[in-house]
Amino acid sequence: MKQKLYIGMFCALSLITAPLLAIWPFSADNFVPTVENLHTCTLIPAHISTDESIPKIGVADLMAQTNTHTLKRSTLIAEGSPNAIVEPGIHIRDDQQALFLFSPYFTMQKVKTEPGAQTYSHREPGGGTYGASRFIKNKFINGECISFDYHDTLGSINFTQELDQQCLETVFDKIVQQAPHKKIILYGPCRGATNILKFLVQRAKPVHFNSLSAVVLEAPALSLQALIPQTVRSRPAISWTGAIGENLAYAIIRAALPNHSANDGTVIIDNIEQIPKELPILIVHLQNDTSVPGRDMRKLITRLKETGHTSIHLLVMYDKNLGHAHISKAVIYQQVTNAFLKYYNLPHDTTLAAQGDQAIFFDPVTKKLVDLMTLTKSMAQAPDDYIDNQATQKNYDVHQQK
Repeated sequence: MKQKLYIGMFCALSLITAPLLAIWPFSADNFVPTVENLHTCTLIPAHISTDESIPKIGVADLMAQTNTHTLKRSTLIAEGSPNAIVEPGIHIRDDQQALFLFSPYFTMQKVKTEPGAQTYSHREPGGGTYGASRFIKNKFINGECISFDYHDTLGSINFTQELDQQCLETVFDKIVQQAPHKKIILYGPCRGATNILKFLVQRAKPVHFNSLSAVVLEAPALSLQALIPQTVRSRPAISWTGAIGENLAYAIIRAALPNHSANDGTVIIDNIEQIPKELPILIVHLQNDTSVPGRDMRKLITRLKETGHTSIHLLVMYDKNLGHAHISKAVIYQQVTNAFLKYYNLPHDTTLAAQGDQAIFFDPVTKKLVDLMTLTKSMAQAPDDYIDNQATQKNYDVHQQK
C-alpha cells in the first residue's frame, strides 16, 4: 500500500516537472577549446625531480591558482605526501619516449584529500590535474603526463559528444605538433574512458593513430543513456520508480545538458572498426559498478572481438568497498595495468608489473598476455549477465590465488 502511494506521488511530481523542464532556461554556450582554457598541465611523478626549490602547494591552491591562471611549476601535496610536479601548459621532455594523456572523469561528488580538509569537485578548474596526479601517485601513470579539464558548465556539458571530443583532440593535436615521434598512452576513467572511445571512433585521424601506443579504459560507458537505467536500478532510494524514474532522470539530464544529443546510444558499437585492430587496449570493469552495466561491457568486448581486434585485454574486479570511478586503490588493478604497460614496452612500475605477471593477466605456462575471458570462458558465449554475476568473482578469486 505504501509503495503504491509513493508511486502515485512520484507520477504526480513527474507530471508537474516535465513541462517545467521543457522551458527551463538552460542554453548552450559557444566555448571553443584551447590548450589554455582547458587548463592543460604537464605532470611528472614527484620522485623524478630532487629540486627542493620547487614550491609545494595543496589541492586548494592548485584549484584556486588554476582558476586565476596564476599556477606556476609546483609540487602538488595531497593526502599528506607529494602526488606530482605540476606545470601549466605542455612541456614535453626529451628523455622519455612515451607520455600519458589523461582524459578526466566527471563527477558531481565532493572529495576530501584528507580528514577534516576542504572538499573539492573534479569539475572545478584544476580537477583534471588533480585526478591525473592521483593516478600518478597510485603508480598507474609512471612517467610524463598531460592533463586537462573538460568544459563542464551547465551550458556545455555534453557527455562525450562533439565538444568533449574537441577538447581531447585539441590537447592531442598540440602534443603531436610538439613531439610527432612521441608514443602516447591514452588513459581515462569513467567519462574520460567513454570520451576516448568516442574520439577514436568518430574524430581520430591517422596522425593520432600513428602516435597512439596503447589505451587504458576504466569503467567506460557506451553512452549517457546506458548509465541512467543502471544508476536508477542500483540505488534503493529510487529503484522502485522503475521505468518512470529512468525516463524522468533522462528528461532532467536532457534539460540540464542542452548540448547532449539523444542519438548517440550506439555510436561506439556501430563504429568500433575505426579503431586499429592491433591497438593494445586494457578495459577495467568493476563487477559491482552501480553506473556502468555489465551487459554494456559485454557488448563492447564482444563487438571488439567480432571486428578482429587482437590486443584487447579485460580485467573484471569485485570489491564491495569500491565504487564507480573510485577503484584506483585496488592493488590488482595497479598490478595488471603495469603488467599490461610492461608487455607493450611502455613506462611502468617494475615491482607492480612483476606482481602483475603472477596475477590473472598472464598465462603462467606460455608467459603470453591473455585476457580474463581466455582464462575462463569466451565472453561471446557467456550469458548476458556474465560479468554481473558471482561466477566471474569465483574465477577472479581462483586466478588471484595462483
